[in-house]
Amino acid sequence: NIAIGYQVLDARAGDSRFSDNIGIGSYALSQLNDGTSKNNIAIGRSAMYGSAGDSITDCVAVGFEAMIGIATESGTVAIGSKALTALTSGAGNTAVGYTAGAAIVGGSYNTIFGSAAGAVFNDEHHNTFIGYGTGGGDGSGGSCTAIGSNALAGAFTMDGTVAVGLSALAALTAGSGNVAVGFQSGLTLTSGLNNTIMGYTALGNATTNV
Repeated sequence: NIAIGYQVLDARAGDSRFSDNIGIGSYALSQLNDGTSKNNIAIGRSAMYGSAGDSITDCVAVGFEAMIGIATESGTVAIGSKALTALTSGAGNTAVGYTAGAAIVGGSYNTIFGSAAGAVFNDEHHNTFIGYGTGGGDGSGGSCTAIGSNALAGAFTMDGTVAVGLSALAALTAGSGNVAVGFQSGLTLTSGLNNTIMGYTALGNATTNV
């Protein structure tokens, strides 16, 4: 183990079973208390601070308060200040960027890259968000894909939505079966159903089905 900083790896000090963990920064891995936890890397003040009570392995948390919650799932990756900060039970999440996936509590298998990407939704699964603010609203949809700054940035509620391009489907809240590809495609669509939108600003001014 490597511990550098105030109260780093403090809960299991002296336990010989506790191995191959690295904590750097005040309170990093401070509460990790299961003696079989191993191969964790936490760098930054309070990174992985709350992880406790279970054997936790192979996690990476880099950044101020990254993965600070009572996370119990192994193999989680959080890189960026306050990335995955609320995570408790969601498995298989990867979040890179400032506040990326910050509100995820029990959502699993989400892949999030970008500042403020997926920053508000909490218990959804299998989403892929790439770009600043993608999937950034208080959504409840699963298995969605958003690529491009502010794509699918509203409070989306339906599973399987696809938005590719800057601000694509940025206002969508209640529509299902939508696919939008292109700069600002479906930009103002809020409740349309089963639309396939392709092209620069395609269907850019509509709010519902046309």
